[in-house]
Amino acid sequence: MHFSDEMECWENCYGERLTIGTYVKSTDYGDNIASLDAEYEYMVTSLKFNDKEEVMIGLNDGSIDSIKTDKDYFKIADLQPA
Repeated sequence: MHFSDEMECWENCYGERLTIGTYVKSTDYGDNIASLDAEYEYMVTSLKFNDKEEVMIGLNDGSIDSIKTDKDYFKIADLQPA
């Protein structure tokens, strides 16, 4: 799926845009969620696009005073709004 379709899907499903600074938590069905605590909120710190034109999402520990990416390469299917 092309990144613009993924971003539009997020907005249509959740009623908000996925941007840097958005707080998210893991889904219970994503492929890349093993490193995420299901009860914890994370802040989006980066949005990148891979060579397959998919959105790759970087997260930190939820600290508002930090823009450092601690965890990287999550997909839209791995996350939902917090």
